[in-house]
Amino acid sequence: MFSIIIPVYNVEQYLDKCLKSISKQTFLDFECIIVDDGSPDNSNAIIDKYVNKDQRFKVIHQKNMGLSAARNTGLDAAKGDYIAFVDSDDYIANDYLEKFVLKIASSNADIIICGIIEVFKNYENSRVFANATTEVIKQNILADTWPSFVWNKCYKKELFDNVRFPVGKAFEDLLTIPEVCLNANKIVCIPDKLYYYNRQNVSSITAKMSVEKIYNLFEGHSKSRKLAILHNINCVILLDEKMVKEAIKCLLINCYDNKLSEIHEQIMLDYLKERLDKSEIVGIRDRFWVKMLLAKRKKLCAWYAHIRGK
Repeated sequence: MFSIIIPVYNVEQYLDKCLKSISKQTFLDFECIIVDDGSPDNSNAIIDKYVNKDQRFKVIHQKNMGLSAARNTGLDAAKGDYIAFVDSDDYIANDYLEKFVLKIASSNADIIICGIIEVFKNYENSRVFANATTEVIKQNILADTWPSFVWNKCYKKELFDNVRFPVGKAFEDLLTIPEVCLNANKIVCIPDKLYYYNRQNVSSITAKMSVEKIYNLFEGHSKSRKLAILHNINCVILLDEKMVKEAIKCLLINCYDNKLSEIHEQIMLDYLKERLDKSEIVGIRDRFWVKMLLAKRKKLCAWYAHIRGK
């Protein structure tokens, strides 16, 4: 049996389409665990419509704790041998589960990755992931050359036995899925584009960046870097290229915003200094900003404060 986990918060505009796409699955042996994360809008009425007419749909109500906590609640309640995640403003193809089941039967894979369709207001983009060896797939996901989306994959439930999503952080997929993938013995891709990713929801978590979110992005890549070193996966240089730019951007913005803790600032400064000392920052612009931040960050902060009139 499959368990589909759907976290819900303030998505009444999109939720019915999402749940309808699940109710129309051609593969019937599944449970749909809807986690109401304290949604104050009309989402509960939409949820009740499906729960009352289809026993496969179940709802768990909890106070608002965020996307990660809602997914963790779903994981704790799931009874399926395999897990799939669907965000409540997205939707899936009718044969989403069927295609996963057929591939599981033929490959005995721990994780299966499907293609996606990004839905914008007036057009769509599609992306598929070419099948490769498990080692190459892990390298691509760890390096973030393939996005660490939680929702275009199905997983053997046991892969999450000792892994949960980090509560209170953005880019929770990036902080979780690379580790889950490293737990897998076999990962395969299918060419079918089965997941519809809604790019029209301007209130989604990833719609707006902030200095805290940029730090979470840096933090996610930092975790992947440590995992790559631990498991001898050749993607550290690619991760360093991303992390250097993220640290520079985050520190520069924080000179103006001053919203990060001193501890988080120091983590990024120490990281940049280590890369600079090892001559691993090769771009002229990046080297300039790193040297500027290491030598004159306090003056830069004071200048921004003067501009703000503080």
